[in-house]
Amino acid sequence: MAALTAFLKHVQPEVPVCPQPIVLEAILRASIEFCERTRLFDETVSVTTTAGDSEYTLSVTSGYTAHDILYVKKTSDDTYLGASKREVFDASNTYTDDGEPTAYYLTATGKLKLGPVPTASDLDTYSVKLIIKPSTSATTVQDALADHWALVIAAGAKSFLYAQKNTAWYAPDEAAVKGAFFTAGVNRAKAELNLGRSGTPTQVAMRPFA
Repeated sequence: MAALTAFLKHVQPEVPVCPQPIVLEAILRASIEFCERTRLFDETVSVTTTAGDSEYTLSVTSGYTAHDILYVKKTSDDTYLGASKREVFDASNTYTDDGEPTAYYLTATGKLKLGPVPTASDLDTYSVKLIIKPSTSATTVQDALADHWALVIAAGAKSFLYAQKNTAWYAPDEAAVKGAFFTAGVNRAKAELNLGRSGTPTQVAMRPFA
């Protein structure tokens, strides 16, 4: 993992009067947005259901959090559950009744929600593939961000900083320029990922549910 401080050399010289904690916060914000928009990093975790429980913590790599779920698969027979949304769950008794889970969604707090609610006879282990992003308290990010996308992350951070009104570093024109560079980098990363040419390690080993 790469420390957020590894990006300072690409950002701080352009905003020398900006306090370092504010610069680091901008770097983290840019890293989170980059991961959200590119969907570059994924991780597969294992979740074992328990009777009467419909929500499960997703034990991703420390310093990261789930951004989206790509799939949920029952490991005993490779059955894929259907993706859904909270409002669909709330509007249907089917998903709040007891029974074998057939659908899921990711809650606002980053947990896996299953429905129907498993009973003692419906217990199983599920493989959950996630898109992950740095948490808001992260102090490190994936090495690939520093090795391959440092200038893009730096541009995003500078865009956020230059857009801060009533500061000595407020520069809206520069914010627009850096923001455009950041967006171009996001689009390039998405294109390379879609073509399988990103050259970055995007998958993390499965971690057991505790």
